[in-house]
Amino acid sequence: SSGTFTLSLLDDGVYEEDETIVVKVTTAENIQFTADEAVVSYTLQDDDSAPQVSVVSNLDLIDEEGGQAILTFQLGDASESGGKLDMSPGLKSNYIYLGEKDNHKYYLSERHEHYNTAKQIASDAGGYLAAVESAAENTFIRDKMKDAGYNHNSVWIGFNDEESEGNFKWVNGSKSTFTNWSNGQPDNAGGREDYTELMNNGYWNDLPGDHGRRYIVEFSGSISSVNTVIEYAVSGSDGYESEFDNIVDGGSVTIAAGQSTATITIAAASDTVNDPIDEITYTITGVTGDTEGAQLGTSLSKTIQIADNDAPVVSWAASAETLEEDSGTVLITASLDNQKLTSSTINVNVNPNNNDTAVYGVDYEILELNQVSTFAGTGQTGSNDGIGSEAKFRYPRGSTLDASGNLYVADVDNNLIRKIDASGNVTTWAGNGDWAHDRTEGSKLEVGLARPAFLVFDSSGNMYVAEDGRSRISKIDTSGNVTLVSGNGDWGDQTGSKNETQFGHISGMAFDSSGNLFVSDQSHHKIKKLTFDPSTGAATSTDFAGSGSYSFENANGTSASFKHPMGIAIDSNDNLYVSDQNNHNIRKITPSGDVTTYAGNPNQNGGWGQKDGSLTTARFRSPGPLTMDSNGDLWVADLDANTIIKIDVSEGYVSRFAGQVMNNSSHADGTLDEAKFSRPSSISLNSSSIFIVDQNSHRIRKIDLLPSITIGASSSSS
Repeated sequence: SSGTFTLSLLDDGVYEEDETIVVKVTTAENIQFTADEAVVSYTLQDDDSAPQVSVVSNLDLIDEEGGQAILTFQLGDASESGGKLDMSPGLKSNYIYLGEKDNHKYYLSERHEHYNTAKQIASDAGGYLAAVESAAENTFIRDKMKDAGYNHNSVWIGFNDEESEGNFKWVNGSKSTFTNWSNGQPDNAGGREDYTELMNNGYWNDLPGDHGRRYIVEFSGSISSVNTVIEYAVSGSDGYESEFDNIVDGGSVTIAAGQSTATITIAAASDTVNDPIDEITYTITGVTGDTEGAQLGTSLSKTIQIADNDAPVVSWAASAETLEEDSGTVLITASLDNQKLTSSTINVNVNPNNNDTAVYGVDYEILELNQVSTFAGTGQTGSNDGIGSEAKFRYPRGSTLDASGNLYVADVDNNLIRKIDASGNVTTWAGNGDWAHDRTEGSKLEVGLARPAFLVFDSSGNMYVAEDGRSRISKIDTSGNVTLVSGNGDWGDQTGSKNETQFGHISGMAFDSSGNLFVSDQSHHKIKKLTFDPSTGAATSTDFAGSGSYSFENANGTSASFKHPMGIAIDSNDNLYVSDQNNHNIRKITPSGDVTTYAGNPNQNGGWGQKDGSLTTARFRSPGPLTMDSNGDLWVADLDANTIIKIDVSEGYVSRFAGQVMNNSSHADGTLDEAKFSRPSSISLNSSSIFIVDQNSHRIRKIDLLPSITIGASSSSS
């Protein structure tokens, strides 16, 4: 006489208003009923809490010219900061769907990527590298990978300490303290393991970011079935209203039903006024209808600053007008009328007219000179851009200066070229961070580089890059396009066209006055010469000097012998100077190819040591990087001594200029005699400064040759 059917309710985890279920009979056999009459109705009472709200930004600092930041008002806290709730259908073919847990969705990549590439791909897709916040989540991911047939794979997750060694953070901002490190991990082996893999046994291990791994993309967030109206207030520095475009002084933003975010774009207003630090702050004040403040999350305020590019006005003050001869000092202070977010360096010319009666070095000295300082780098590995000690490098090697005084550094293990301006601001100038097996041509920030090691500019401003990972030379032209110059990517010792040529380890490059490029092939103990077709620009390589044997022989061209030639410098007469590393001397090669010993013991093996003296009595310990200043003097990094050597060409004298003689690498700033280097791998200099790439300390060091005053970021005087 009766029958039943069952309604089963599903918990979708979405906040919504109460809903109603009405049951009606539409058709029936052999039963009388009233059409469209409600048999029974139910009210579904939602037990999900209204999601909390927060605000985040993609940038904290924007440029005055064209700078923009995107403020994102979102449902959910920092651990639910994905831009999307799920992956777009068009991307899913490249991933294995692992499943859903607690309204979070997980996808395993088909491809192996370096860590930062994987992180960027995940972010671009609207998710993030997985934030594993509990043992249950850790087990869920491993079990689902096993079910999908990927039990033996390790994967990247979003946990790293690239900003501060030992301080691991989740990429999505989660504050979870759960970890599952394998025994003895993290150990930062080699000083470059900043990124976390989830291994096939479920435990975690830290790795360098240039390892290839599959990766887990997580999608999460909160949504509501009703509109969420977020109320906010706007405040800022004096006059901020005119410094930012499109400003509404308070108001509200609506996250539509079914969505998780809403955005506001903040733009800088360009002007030519020397402004103080300008900033604007957006603060969430409430949610419409939430009288108790239950929906207010933990991240309710965001401040955006403008990097004003208009020069401040400097004023000067001296602590005294008279300098006592015995022990007196005068402190000269420079002050700015407005603080800036970048540092300012003021070069000072003492005795500009050369008519002072007091003589520098005899009657007075400048204490700030003759000092080695750290120009950029924290000493920890990483790829962070930033000002001075905010930046990070990973075993940087070669460097070169442009005509404007900007320093370019080959950041080898990051597969990047970094640019450092005069104020110490480090930016990524070329490379996308990927190790590039093939020389793909394209824009310098979009293509990969294979361990860029040495850099040189030609007379037209094109940069030539020796890529140690693929034994080739590429060019970055003045438009930013990357092309292959020479080297087919295979290790070898061949000459000819760009696709026929093979190199070993390239360890130095220099142009002569005719535009020919000379290259040290350290592995094959040769100096190669690249000439360029005047109509097509195509490069052809030949052997210029060196027989290829690991030996010592002064002779002409390929009859001469070297032992690991490294740095190259060329004087105004097109004579080449080459650091012959394992012969422990400096060789000279005339334009016609005659090879002689220029400095160091002229006999085989050169007399290893560290000794000042004449060209023939001086001794070196494995001389490496080599450069020449505008006076024609040579500067050498003596690798095994960790010192900087100056060769005064006019005087014919060799002397240690900076650095303690150290058998082991170390690091210390201080006077020229007190300073310590950690395998100095490049020297670049101009009339005011010497820049030294300190490879194993992951820093760029600086020696000022002229007095200067640097006023730090957010400071007003120095």
